[in-house]
Amino acid sequence: MLAIDPALPASFNTSELYFISPSLSAAKALLKLTKPSQTSESVSVVIFHSQIDAEKALTDTLSKNKTFSINKCYLTTDKDAPDVIQMQTVAYLTGFFGSFTTSEVLRAKLPVAITNKITGLELYRDARIALLHFRSSQDLTDLLQEAKKAEKSSNTMMLNGKQLVIRPVYLFWDLSAIIKFVQMQPVPTKKETRDFLTANRFEDNDALRHSLRSVEKFAPWVRHIFVVTNGQIPFWLNLSNPRVSVVTHKEIFLNHSHLPTFSSRAIESHLHRIPGISQKFIYLNDDIMLGKDIWLDDFYTPSNVQKIYVTTPVLPCARNCPGTLIENGRCDSQCNNAACDWDGGDCKSITQRSRRSVGPWGASTTFGGELPQAGKSDATNHNQTLSPKPPILFLNENEDKGGPKGKVSDADAAPLWKKFQQFVPSHKSFLPWEKYFQDLLEEDDHLQKALLFETNGAAIGRKLLSSFSESLRFVDRLYNRKFGIMTRKSPAHTPHMFDKSIMQEVQDTFPEEFHRTSSHNLRHSNDMQISFSYFYFLMSVKHKVNISDAFDTADKDHSGILCDSEIQDLGTRIQKQPIKPTDLEDLKKQLITCCTTLPSEVTGITQIKPSQPLITKDVVLNCKPITDRIGKHPKYKSQVMGQQDTHYKYITNNVDSASHQFKDVLTHPKKFICINDGIDHTENKSKEVKAKLAKFYQDMFPQPSTFELPINKSNRFLYRDELWEWQAYQQKLRFYRFCAIVVLVIVIFKFLFRKMTPLIGRLLHRQKESKLEHVNTQGLYCSM
Repeated sequence: MLAIDPALPASFNTSELYFISPSLSAAKALLKLTKPSQTSESVSVVIFHSQIDAEKALTDTLSKNKTFSINKCYLTTDKDAPDVIQMQTVAYLTGFFGSFTTSEVLRAKLPVAITNKITGLELYRDARIALLHFRSSQDLTDLLQEAKKAEKSSNTMMLNGKQLVIRPVYLFWDLSAIIKFVQMQPVPTKKETRDFLTANRFEDNDALRHSLRSVEKFAPWVRHIFVVTNGQIPFWLNLSNPRVSVVTHKEIFLNHSHLPTFSSRAIESHLHRIPGISQKFIYLNDDIMLGKDIWLDDFYTPSNVQKIYVTTPVLPCARNCPGTLIENGRCDSQCNNAACDWDGGDCKSITQRSRRSVGPWGASTTFGGELPQAGKSDATNHNQTLSPKPPILFLNENEDKGGPKGKVSDADAAPLWKKFQQFVPSHKSFLPWEKYFQDLLEEDDHLQKALLFETNGAAIGRKLLSSFSESLRFVDRLYNRKFGIMTRKSPAHTPHMFDKSIMQEVQDTFPEEFHRTSSHNLRHSNDMQISFSYFYFLMSVKHKVNISDAFDTADKDHSGILCDSEIQDLGTRIQKQPIKPTDLEDLKKQLITCCTTLPSEVTGITQIKPSQPLITKDVVLNCKPITDRIGKHPKYKSQVMGQQDTHYKYITNNVDSASHQFKDVLTHPKKFICINDGIDHTENKSKEVKAKLAKFYQDMFPQPSTFELPINKSNRFLYRDELWEWQAYQQKLRFYRFCAIVVLVIVIFKFLFRKMTPLIGRLLHRQKESKLEHVNTQGLYCSM
């Protein structure tokens, strides 16, 4: 959907959109909606068959038309977001299991109370969400009321034993309203935040406090902790502790125009720039804690091997398209889409590509039990994102679902063009396009789905859609092109050890991608997920072995001559793995041959050749058969670890499930614990779950750490800028006080000196007179 501001005349229909931009003629429907914050003004919402049609219309209209402001539209379940309009015939359905593969299967299993009121649904399997379309607004209202009653009394809204959740959908398009909303928020107190959209997006469960307690308890060898925020200071944080510092985004971001940012990936890409951080450092999210004693060898072995903790494999680029089919020399139809780079290039010569309208993760659309014909080219568009497509509204299932409409004939065009010309001049005073939205367009689908929220505990909780998995698939495709096809796994929810130089090397290798990641204000599907990018770069990057260094390493006794075992060690370092015993024998024979055939001025051996040839560094460096065998080896050593030391718990509004997960962590502690908050804080059950979460934290880490202030104290300032301003004022005040004291001391000294000078003079005069009198008395005594 696209929003055109100001609204088109009421008499306009979809065929007349051609005169604004030919690409708008692909529209399915045209609505007129009143602006939420300005009830006297309206906008026209253009609905398309597919995401491709909407993107093309947006691009073409922006480049040609300067009369209207045209924005992308977004759907959300967040009614508290600024300037949202409730859709009258659309709702989200969640709470079902993720085993449903198509819209048809899900629709067939839904209760009759739902299917009788809907005209169609769209399933987005990866997000476990479905978009329901209703015949009328009354049907939606009735179903919402039935759903509320079903939660308390009946089981009419159950599916396979799980309670279904139906939520209204809200539409918004003005992203600048969100920025204004943030700027207008008052300075918060205590635990509140001034971040945007909803409170439950930033709900504070005291995770950071207990994460620091776990570090002090199980990793006391950590020298310093840097807490990275947008300037916020936890009210309980003990800033006088020399082992903790608060670092702001401004201190680590190279480009301050990328701020403010609310993207964790943008922030993570700059962590190695924290002032004073060590060469190797450990990064934890605030919801990650330690459950047992950990040491450096949990991350890095004494032989310089990086331990990498991973979980499940990254989902393939498309359904039924494993990595083994990509770039295998033939065009596989299931991989012939943008997400798979057209089968890694195998299908680039195919002119007619697959046109089936099924998303890469099983996001299909059904109306009346049949797949629609519209938007079949979605899977083949080069600008396609990897996530399930944002919902497309079909308000009338009987309306033609064909592709883009053809051009209007010249005979029909004349009267329509005349009407359009009469309308355009009256709106020339409107601003054509705000720069903010132009910037969004230039970022290639920026925020396309990052602001779609879902807040229910049964499915994925409060989470930005198109988030973690999409960024992994983006990096996976990028690395497939750079390093070759391989199966990669998601990074585990554990602390990660990074090396500053390697992080910089990763970013120097992919500068444009990391620049875009840094510039994204919200999480984006084309982000460089830092832990995944870092570790698979570390495992994939190779370099040609330096044979001189390899010789020095193999020469264990530093004699300058290699024995048989040292020759084998050299072979394992300079040849590609795996190495056969015959390869090592060939290596030894070639070295002996070079030793006996090379001139003495090259080998450095001047004495008579002994029966056992001397394999020196000069022999190795000048032995061409050996130097030709040197291959590329992994630049860094790594060891892939499993999940045996990791507890990952996703907490929802299910009280029994949360209790069971907390008990499991307490009775079977592991080194790394991640408590991921998926609680819907708008529901009543959330209070009970939060109470159990608080008790779990207290049971796990009852003792306060030295990083916390005493219970009866709190920080006066909750933002570092305010603290710095106060500290600067206090420093100036101390300076002025010092100056005043110095001046006062000088004045008093002068006053006292002035008062004491005559007195001292008189005392000195009297002392002198007394001495003279004493002398005279002695002289008189002597004369007598």
